[in-house]
Amino acid sequence: AMALDTTVNVEGYKSVQPFVSMDGSTLYFSSNRPGGFGGMDLWKVYIDPSGMPASEAINLGQSINSKFDEVTPFFHESSSTLFFSSDGHQSIGGLDVFKSYYDRKSETFSEVKNLGMPINSSQDDAYLIWDSKLEYGYMSSDREPCEGGHCYDIYSIKNAPIKIILEGY
Repeated sequence: AMALDTTVNVEGYKSVQPFVSMDGSTLYFSSNRPGGFGGMDLWKVYIDPSGMPASEAINLGQSINSKFDEVTPFFHESSSTLFFSSDGHQSIGGLDVFKSYYDRKSETFSEVKNLGMPINSSQDDAYLIWDSKLEYGYMSSDREPCEGGHCYDIYSIKNAPIKIILEGY
């Protein structure tokens, strides 16, 4: 293993929770490096086939990042949706899981949406990932009381089937 250069790792700051896109072209990560909006922000950098940075790090912007912490990025390729956790964006409590649609033409993210209960709780909920069809997912949460506090368990999620209703003449 080899640490990535200063494109990703800035001395004196944290760059953590990497996620590589399914096509292998983009590395998403969380960092408190300069140039953010406060706390930990989500960033991306384009990478070459060997996994090395091929662009400058790009902050995902103020629609995603707040003055609080944004962490655990997961980009769902087929739905073009970024899932992440934050203790900002009016969370229910602690870290909540949010989503934002990425418009590839305008290269912008939509307003973030809190996934609500039962995915989110009053504790920390993070690291949500989905299969390619958004049918089954997994996440980590410390919602259950435990000795010493903050004991994370892994939860599985089954999304409700998508129902399409057509009306017309």
